Amino acid sequence: MKIHAISFPKKVIVGHKALRMIDKVLDDFIPNNNDKIIIFTDEYSQSHLQSVNSIKSYDLYTVFNKTNTIITNNINQCSVIIGLGRWKTINFAKYISYKRGIPLISIPTTISNEDLVNPKIVYKVNGNYKFLISNLPTVIIIDLNIISRNSKEEILSGMCDILSKLNAISDLKLYYNKYKQNYSEYAILLVKTSIQTVLRNLSKICAERESGLQTLIEALIGCGFAMEISGSRYVCEGAEHLFFYALESIEEHYNLNHGEICLIGAIIGQYLHGRNWFKIKRIIDQIKTFSDKESFKLNKQSIIRALQLAPKLDNNSYTIFSKVKVNIGSIIEVLKEYEIID
Repeated sequence: MKIHAISFPKKVIVGHKALRMIDKVLDDFIPNNNDKIIIFTDEYSQSHLQSVNSIKSYDLYTVFNKTNTIITNNINQCSVIIGLGRWKTINFAKYISYKRGIPLISIPTTISNEDLVNPKIVYKVNGNYKFLISNLPTVIIIDLNIISRNSKEEILSGMCDILSKLNAISDLKLYYNKYKQNYSEYAILLVKTSIQTVLRNLSKICAERESGLQTLIEALIGCGFAMEISGSRYVCEGAEHLFFYALESIEEHYNLNHGEICLIGAIIGQYLHGRNWFKIKRIIDQIKTFSDKESFKLNKQSIIRALQLAPKLDNNSYTIFSKVKVNIGSIIEVLKEYEIID
C-alpha cells in the first residue's frame, strides 16, 4: 500500500458570529501580530471584511467572476492566507496555499457546494479543466449569520450537490475495479451518511431553517473529509460532475445552479448504470414541492453538447461515461419523459 498522509483541519468553527473567532485563530499562526496576512475575497463578500477589522495589516486580492490569474509576487513572505468568499475565491486561496505551502483559513460565505470545505482545486489551462488534490484548509470558519443570508438557489445548490453523489459512489467502484485498487469504505460511508442525512432533512433545508442549514453544512464538511481520507476527488465526483463541467464549458448562462445540474447528471449516470434512477427523479419532485421551485429543466441542445463533451474532459477518471457508449437519443427521451428538458 502506498503511503497516504491524511491532514484534517486544526479547527472547524461553525455558529452565529463565528467570524469573531478570527483573532483567536490567528494567534496560533501569528503570535507577535507582525507577520503579513493575505486575504482573498470577492465582490459579493467584501462587506464581511468589517467583521475582521481587528486585522490591522493585510494585503487584499479581489477575485471577480472572470478572474483567471492573480499576480502574487510577494505571497511567499506571508504567514497565513485567508479565503473569505464564494467558491471561486476559496478555490484561488486553496491553490496559492497549496503551491506556496502556506496555511489557509477558509471562510466560505455560501454553502453552494462542498468545494468550499474540501481539498480539491479546479483550474483551467488553455480552456481545459485541471484538478488537484491538496490538503483540507488548516482552519474552516462558517458563520451562520452570513450563511443565513444565502439565497434559496445557493442552498438548493449545496443540497443537490450532496444528493448527486449517489452516482459518484457508483462510478467510484467502476474506477477502482478498472485499476484493481482498494477503495476507502470509510470514505464512502461518510458520503453515504451525508446523502442520507440530507434526504431525511429535505423539508427543513428547503425551508431554510437553521437546523436544516446546520445539517447541510455538516454534510458538506463530511464529504470534504471523505475526499481527504480517500485521497481522491472521485469519492465525491463522477459522471454527474463531468456533465456539469461540460455544460459550464459550452454555456455562459443556464437556468439551473451547480448542484441542480449535477443532480440531472446523476439521473443520466444512474440510467447508464442500469440502477434506480427513478429514485433521483422522486428526489427532484420532493425538492420542487418543498422549495416551490417551478422548473428543473435544461435546454435540449445544451444537454446534447454537454453529453458529447463530458466523456472527454478528464482522462484520469473512469466513470460510466468511460464504460458504456452514451446513447444520447435514449437519454434525451428519458429526460423528456420526466420533464427535465425545456
